[in-house]
Order: sequence, then structure tokens, then C-alpha cells
Amino acid sequence: MRAATPIAATQASTVATAGSTVVAAATPVAIENRPRNRRRAIVELLFSILLTGFGAFGLANHLRELARAFASCRWPTGEAVVLSSAMHERRASRGRTMFEPTIQFRYMFRDIEYLGHRLAFGDVAVRSRADAESVVARFSVGSLWSVSICERRPELSVIHAGPTGPLWFAVSFFVVYTGFAIAFLVEAVKKL
Repeated sequence: MRAATPIAATQASTVATAGSTVVAAATPVAIENRPRNRRRAIVELLFSILLTGFGAFGLANHLRELARAFASCRWPTGEAVVLSSAMHERRASRGRTMFEPTIQFRYMFRDIEYLGHRLAFGDVAVRSRADAESVVARFSVGSLWSVSICERRPELSVIHAGPTGPLWFAVSFFVVYTGFAIAFLVEAVKKL
């Protein structure tokens, strides 16, 4: 970022003495280009608020997933029957192709039947088609799996309880991202 170039100006100062006015010599004064700097500072502030908001939103979502993952270790378990398993291809950031194994399973909790789909908390998409296909093959239709079920919200269930590596990575990423965004925000506020 370029610093503002001062514009040299002269200012004549006057000194009033008992009945007479003396004009002092003209002195150079640096006048900054304040409107342009102010606009730039406001744009930086708005941009940093946007970055911080995005980071805080992502961090809050992933911390919620992490809390649920830890809580799921203490949930009661039941038996689930896999109804369907498939692999979905999707485009991720920077045009990369990601492969996401998806399953649907049925389970009973307190004599009520529920449908679930969560393999693990966090993102389960992988970059390798072979890895996704191997996960899908493990969850063949009709196979039985142990499922952890939330007692307060029985519709919330997960096959692999506890935090996963990708979830830890996502939380770490958003902690660092949000930290940098907040630092940028503080610097933008100082420039106002």
C-alpha cells in the first residue's frame, strides 16, 4: 500500500501585538490527501469486516460440529441397517473434484424408526475416487452397523462417533484464518 504524498502548501501566520499586526514569514505545511486516504481506510475496514465475518461463521459451524463429535462419544448406541450407499462427485474450490460417500440407514430409538445419513461429523469428501468407492463398498445395502444416537434429538445420529482428522483440520484452519482476519480488522480500525 502506498503512503499518501504530502502536498506542500504555505501558510502565513499573523501575530497580533499591542495595536499592530506583524505578518510572519510563510512556513511550509504538509497537507495529506485526506479524502482519498479516508475512503481507502473505509474500504479496508469493510473488507476486513467481511473477512472476519466469513471466518467467524466458518469457525462457529466447525466448533459446533466438533462439540457434537465429542458429545457423540457418550450417546447411546443402536443398530442401523444400511438402506442405500452411493458416491457423489462435486466440484470443490479451485475446480478440484471431490468424491463424497453418502449413505442412508434406518435405526430404532425408543420404539420409533428414524432415518440417518451421517457417517461422521465434518466433511467426509475425499479427493480420490478409489477411497470414496472403498467407503461405499464397506456400507453395502442391508449391512448392520452400530450407530450413536442423540437422546435429546433422536433424529441426530452418526455411525463413526467422535472427531475426525478432517474436522480437526477444518477447525484449525478457521482458527488461523479468523485470527488473521481479526488482525487485519484491528489494523483497518487504526487507520480511521
